[in-house]
Amino acid sequence: MYTRPRMKHAHSVRWLLATALLGLLFGGCSARALAPGTIKPATVPFEFQVVSPEATATLNVNVVRVAGTVSDPLALITLNDERATIQDNGDFDAYIELAKGQNNIRVEVATATQRMSTMLTPTFEPSLSIYLERPVPEKGVDYTTEPIAMRGWVSDPRARVTVGGEPVDVSPDGIFTPKVCLPLVTVAPSGEVSIPALSARAALGDKVDEFRLPIGAMPDGAVTPPAPGFSRQNLARLTVDHSTISMKAGESRSFNVVLETRKGIPVPTDFSYEAHLADSNGRYLALPEGFEFTSEPPKFTAYPHTTYRSRATMSVGPSVVPGTYTLDLGGSSAYSLPSTRFEVTVEP
Repeated sequence: MYTRPRMKHAHSVRWLLATALLGLLFGGCSARALAPGTIKPATVPFEFQVVSPEATATLNVNVVRVAGTVSDPLALITLNDERATIQDNGDFDAYIELAKGQNNIRVEVATATQRMSTMLTPTFEPSLSIYLERPVPEKGVDYTTEPIAMRGWVSDPRARVTVGGEPVDVSPDGIFTPKVCLPLVTVAPSGEVSIPALSARAALGDKVDEFRLPIGAMPDGAVTPPAPGFSRQNLARLTVDHSTISMKAGESRSFNVVLETRKGIPVPTDFSYEAHLADSNGRYLALPEGFEFTSEPPKFTAYPHTTYRSRATMSVGPSVVPGTYTLDLGGSSAYSLPSTRFEVTVEP
């Protein structure tokens, strides 16, 4: 009887055939076995998180910095179609302007293979603020006996408003126009004039705000002129976190800007930052060629009694001459605002 000879190392041949078949099934023609000692890289899970603000936060400022982290710094992140800035470590942020009441901010993250999103619903409630305009007196009227027409504004029309201690009606847009009897000016025997103040007060729940306007009726019936220095007490305040910024030509540097509106912006108004070159005579000139100033957000509605924190960026072109440039940063709005100065040093 013929007996088929047994192959040597048959199990080795079967193992090689099985390995080749698995390579074709799962790896295609390009499949290669890992070299001895090679560790197969682990799959890194995709992570994304919004750190601030809280999803349902109630805020008293209408410009909010939305910040978070993402595991892939190459991801595309948008907030209501506004593209976020992403750092190399995955930190991201964007500045979003809110409307009064509840807002919807959709944060979307997209990579080459994944897409995620989350919804923030912050609520903006403006700080309670009241303001009283200085009236324009009519000629020939004796204001020791006749009331004068006033005009004011309150940030929340639900507030209870009094002017000179008397309640007044407030329109749905927060405006009130009472006629008020001015307090009388007292004149000392020495001739010194003591100007009283007319108070406008707003109260809503546990929130209270007051505005005191130095004004009164003179003994001859005329209205006192504006008090010297009064307007300076209510000016907005603008500061930057670096008085000197150093960079080389072709570079950009970011810095923080803080605007405290106080009563300098008495009613909500459009606002944007502006940078100028300041010369030795105090004049404001256009930025030198090659300089570019931007801010986030570029413009927004500024409310009274509110503190805004924004990011500004100064860029200088590659052809800018090295040296120190004194710049003036101010704001563009319907109201006169103070400015602040800082230096940009372009290094050789």
